[in-house]
Amino acid sequence: MSSNDNALHFFLGAHTSTGFINEYYQFQDPTTLKRIIYLDGAPGMGKSRVIKRIADEFCHYSTPYFFHCSFSPSTLDAVFFPALGFLVADNCPPHSVSSKYSGYFENSVSLNDMCSEKALLALRPQLTKLSEIKDKYINKCHRFLCAAATINSDIYRAALDYTDKDKINRFVSRFTYKYLKPKPFRKGRELRCFLTALTGAGIMAFPENARKLCNNIYIIDDTFGAVSRLLLNGLCTSAVNNGYDVISCRCPMSPLDKIEHLFIPDLSVGFVTSNKFHPLAENIEGQTINASRFTDSTILAKKESFLFNRKSVVQILSEAANSIAIASNAHEDMKKIYMSSINTDKIDSITQSCIKDIKTAISSL
Repeated sequence: MSSNDNALHFFLGAHTSTGFINEYYQFQDPTTLKRIIYLDGAPGMGKSRVIKRIADEFCHYSTPYFFHCSFSPSTLDAVFFPALGFLVADNCPPHSVSSKYSGYFENSVSLNDMCSEKALLALRPQLTKLSEIKDKYINKCHRFLCAAATINSDIYRAALDYTDKDKINRFVSRFTYKYLKPKPFRKGRELRCFLTALTGAGIMAFPENARKLCNNIYIIDDTFGAVSRLLLNGLCTSAVNNGYDVISCRCPMSPLDKIEHLFIPDLSVGFVTSNKFHPLAENIEGQTINASRFTDSTILAKKESFLFNRKSVVQILSEAANSIAIASNAHEDMKKIYMSSINTDKIDSITQSCIKDIKTAISSL
């Protein structure tokens, strides 16, 4: 992907139980960034290619964050250079945003004239059909994810009755007292993204990020999800309030209120959740925090019903994966049609123009 082996890899958008979640909006802050460039254009018009070339131009200055496409993880939705203060992002639906600070902070670059309009008009029926298939199966995937999330929510609420919340709060308080010394006059920033996402190739994660970001990793072994949710939400709030920047990786099943993994780069400390759905303990070495230490042992009497529900979730997620795979195949076929008519000289020109714009922006502020 890049000559920078330290690059970090995440998803900035993901298919979730509430539809497609897009986290682009958190970057629209001219007090923390110097430039955002949005690339407009249909699938296959060269947006990912432009993003990769811009990343290669700047990767020797600092560590880039590569945000992958959940349809096609080999392509990029965006690249973010926090140290340099800029983001370049694919602004094609469903991960599109409206500019708030056009011209002086956010610039939109259109790639819609990369292809011959005459050639595309001749292929209009095929493109329309593929677009309909894609939308149909995306919607089907979201319905499956919603069903799985409903069952997961029942598991979480039932497990909550057996969870010692006071003990979790004491853990958070001890960690805060020992490591999260307040930074005066500063509130930390939270980068929200996804480490795990449902893609056309199934559930995919980037576990290697944990070791790149942190020397000290805590693996929360949590079968039912109640302990990790309370623990990570508490740690995230405490870290941000005390002035520490964090990377919170959201759960696609409950993206609005559940953190799956949390990284505090200033401390070189990370917390990752490991269970049936993302067995990160198999790929990451670290100190294990077993959820059972915060759980009433009588939950074991309910274990069979929990396991039955979890098996149902696994089956539903399999159907969701099949649906997103069909949608992804349609998306790839659309890309091939557009790519067959691309003018590569125009892409090179646009790339160089974007690089020049970024260099001007980051050197003038």
